[in-house]
Amino acid sequence: MNNKPKNHQSFIYLLGIILIITAPGSFFRLLNDDLLTFIVNTSAAICLFLLPIVLFRNRLKWYAWLLLPVILVSIFNIASIYHYQMPINDGLLTVAINTNQEEFTELASGYWFSFLIITFLYVLTYLFLLNRVPKQLSLKQSATVSATALLIILLLPFFDEASYGYFRKLRARYYSVFPTSVIYAASNVYAQYQIMDETKSERDQFSFKAVQYNNQPQIYVLVIGESDRRDHWSLYGYHRNTTPKMSRKKNLIPFNNIHTTGYLTEFAVPIILTGIDPTNFMQHTKQKSIISLFKEAGFETYWISNQTDYGHISIHAAESNNRYFFSLDENRKTKNANDDSELLPPLKKVLAEPGNKKFIIVKLQGSHYDYAKRYPKQYDVFKPSNKTVPTSANDYINKQIIINTYDNTVLYTDTILDEMINLIDQQNKISTVFYISDHGEDLFDDERRLSQHAAEIPSKYIAPIPFTIWYSNHYKQLGENQIQQLNLNKEKKASSQHLLFTIAELAGIKFPLFDSTKSLSSKAFIENPRYIIGGNLKTFNSDSLQ
Repeated sequence: MNNKPKNHQSFIYLLGIILIITAPGSFFRLLNDDLLTFIVNTSAAICLFLLPIVLFRNRLKWYAWLLLPVILVSIFNIASIYHYQMPINDGLLTVAINTNQEEFTELASGYWFSFLIITFLYVLTYLFLLNRVPKQLSLKQSATVSATALLIILLLPFFDEASYGYFRKLRARYYSVFPTSVIYAASNVYAQYQIMDETKSERDQFSFKAVQYNNQPQIYVLVIGESDRRDHWSLYGYHRNTTPKMSRKKNLIPFNNIHTTGYLTEFAVPIILTGIDPTNFMQHTKQKSIISLFKEAGFETYWISNQTDYGHISIHAAESNNRYFFSLDENRKTKNANDDSELLPPLKKVLAEPGNKKFIIVKLQGSHYDYAKRYPKQYDVFKPSNKTVPTSANDYINKQIIINTYDNTVLYTDTILDEMINLIDQQNKISTVFYISDHGEDLFDDERRLSQHAAEIPSKYIAPIPFTIWYSNHYKQLGENQIQQLNLNKEKKASSQHLLFTIAELAGIKFPLFDSTKSLSSKAFIENPRYIIGGNLKTFNSDSLQ
């Protein structure tokens, strides 16, 4: 007697493979979307895999084998959902491309065992199901399956309330459904890199036509922080004394209503450097940055970084006359030490070099995860912390330990900024030090339990960032009117997009593209709607974030 299951029964095993592929994304949607959206997206994902069945009806097991790479990508999708509370998107792919070996190790620490267990179980389940998938399916059965899948797919746009057309609705649905969402995200990232390559000639020919008529010795320093939240600075009213030195600093102006323009460093920093509107982000690839603005005005320019600056950032970092990447050795691997104090010796060296006019950008590790590796033991003030109590990055139960550790990074950044300002002050020259963070950080602030900054729709905790301007006594004598105007504007709504114009005006640099309505040191400054880049380069009003 033949006990082998019939084809229509054993076809269930192929459906089982499809379900384990789509399950992680469906589970995420179940937790984060309304019931209808969950049903529609799950149906879209399953039907996508059922559609080709009629074509593979005589080689059904081959088709099951072809799904193995998708199974493997699905495992990484599980890791993304678990670690970042977000399926794989273009932002996470960008982070992956720009992550070096040490950063990857930091992010993956504590997850290796669980990741290997999930991989083992997924592959084992896949092989179990694969072994039971029939070799073929009848034309009638396969045509019924494919036709039903096609019909459901064609009906999907009718469940979308958006105002745009039928085919755009259909495309949009699959942009958000695994695995086509990964293909869409990868194509977006690839297109961005293609544009960066294609616009190199236009970028090289760009000129601000900038001039400065002041030949006195001057030093302007822009310090870019990492994942630094304004509401975790005691300078801005935080209940912990996280910024004791900056709070006491003379000649310091803190701005109380500044938002970032990008949820990831890769997007936020180019806007800081170029002043481009976030709604037209890729325009930054066609022009130069504040570095070239100062070069044209006669300044020697320096880029000092404790991060690996690839992609969108690298094309502007390359504009500087001198570059120091202290997170890299000759083999382009990150050192084990990630202490921002490493940036102080090169800064001293730069200040000691001959030259009357210097523009220096310093890029910190700041509060980038892994927080416990961002500061030495003597700054382990808020306890218990991850210095002594290890947790995973998304350990909601032990969130206070993670928040304690994060606050210690802010405390250490306070010291680094204080020492940098002291170094500049000792030069006894016309000088200013600007500090701004690239973006904020999620710290399990509400029921969404978000951590770090990967959510493709940024939370309201990502947008507000610290921005301060320190000025020397020599600058005070020169720019008393500008300082007065900065104080008048420090409560106004502004964003990191305004930095280039503000710094340029304070430095007395003139150029045709200067817009006084975007300068915080100008009487003409105008408050406008603020936008932030999220996943897939979509922009959101940062004042309306939840």
